[in-house]
Amino acid sequence: MANSIVVRTPDEKTLYIRSYAARLAGVSEEFLVECEQEGLITCQSRESGESAFTRNSIRRLSLIRRLHRDLDLDLEAIELVLHMRRRIIDLQSEIERVNREALQKEGRLVAELQQLRAALAPEGHLEDLP
Repeated sequence: MANSIVVRTPDEKTLYIRSYAARLAGVSEEFLVECEQEGLITCQSRESGESAFTRNSIRRLSLIRRLHRDLDLDLEAIELVLHMRRRIIDLQSEIERVNREALQKEGRLVAELQQLRAALAPEGHLEDLP
C-alpha cells in the first residue's frame, strides 16, 4: 500500500501520490511542489508520510497551470486571481441568497396585501389602498 498510486481513505476521498497528481494536472512535480510551498494547493499525508492530493487539489492545480502557461502569470499573481475568483463566487452566492429572501418577503407582502384588500372589500374601503 505504501507504493500505490491511488489510495482510498475511509471517507472514500481518493488521494493521488505527488507524481500521479502532477501528471493528471499536466504539470511537473517541481511545479506542483512550488505551488504547494506557495500555499496554492494543499496536500494530505498518507500513512507512509508521503504527500497525497485530492481530485479538488488536482483540478485547482490544472487551473493554476492554465493561468501560468496561458496568461503567463507568476504564482503571486495567480494567488491574487484565485483569491478574487473565490471572492466573486462568494459574492454571487450572497446575491442569490439576498434575491431569494427578497422574493420570499415580496410573496409574504403580496399575500398580506391581498388579505387586507379582502378584509376591507366588504366595508367599501378599497379606494384607499394602492
